[in-house]
Amino acid sequence: MKLSSRIQTSIKLIITLLAFGFIAWKLIQFDNLTQAWELFSQQLKSSPFVWMIAAFTGMLLNFFLEITKWRLLINKTYPLSFQMATRAVLSGLTMAMLTPNRIGEIFSRVFVLPQNKRTEGIGYSGINSLALMVIVQLFGLIGMGMLLLHLPYSDNTTHPLTYWVISVSIVISIFLVLLFMNLNWINKFIHFIRLDKKLPGLSLAFKSLNKRDKWLALGLSTAKYFTFSLQFYLLLRYFGVDVAIEIGLPSIMTIFLLMNFLPVIAIGEAGVRGSVTLLILGLFSDADLGILAASFVLWMLNVALPALTGSFLMRNIKF
Repeated sequence: MKLSSRIQTSIKLIITLLAFGFIAWKLIQFDNLTQAWELFSQQLKSSPFVWMIAAFTGMLLNFFLEITKWRLLINKTYPLSFQMATRAVLSGLTMAMLTPNRIGEIFSRVFVLPQNKRTEGIGYSGINSLALMVIVQLFGLIGMGMLLLHLPYSDNTTHPLTYWVISVSIVISIFLVLLFMNLNWINKFIHFIRLDKKLPGLSLAFKSLNKRDKWLALGLSTAKYFTFSLQFYLLLRYFGVDVAIEIGLPSIMTIFLLMNFLPVIAIGEAGVRGSVTLLILGLFSDADLGILAASFVLWMLNVALPALTGSFLMRNIKF
């Protein structure tokens, strides 16, 4: 069903106002905002500002990699310019801010495609997200293993829940790797639930990728993952969280792994990541305010700012 121009404009306006409203609400709700700003001012004088510049550059590189990866897959069904792919990724984030783990991006990005290509585009967007999930699981598992070696107490006192998390992570990691390398399993499931009859273009995406495409998607996901991880570590150091990189990076990898299990909407991501980060890094540092500030700025750079930018890029999108 094609929506009228007036209805489409109204929907875009509502989404934009919601995005601005929720981000403003998040700023107001951040209990430590005043202290974090004071800490930022203090660190501005003592910490190398190049760390903050590097963190901002990491945001640009992070989205460049994401846009490149998504465009690589979407071009299998419809050729998109880098400019249009950028519009899709940023505006898609704006529209998906209220969905758990930003899963709505799988559907919201395809509005830049022609109507007859959108169903297939959803399939490619799903593959794009699956590639990142594989990397988060695999490296998160490695990070958790490395972190256990640095715990400030003996292995005998390690909480039993840790082993359950590791065991579940191993099973999920194996499953995701097998699923990604055998996308025809998804096709069989789509056929089994008869979804291919309602959305005939959906299964096309899972048939067209060769091994080179899959490895390239995994490679770009890996580059994005470590860009984001290093960005987080630089912010932690900037805000005075003094942890060595051999502890900091495995901690961050573990945090991303745990976040992967939690169905968190984008607007609440900063608070949840801050709590999980405190749980993990609190074992090695007592700089609680610095940890919360770094988590909040990471959210601002990678969710809030791109989502606000995306709201201005929605005008040429047709639902």
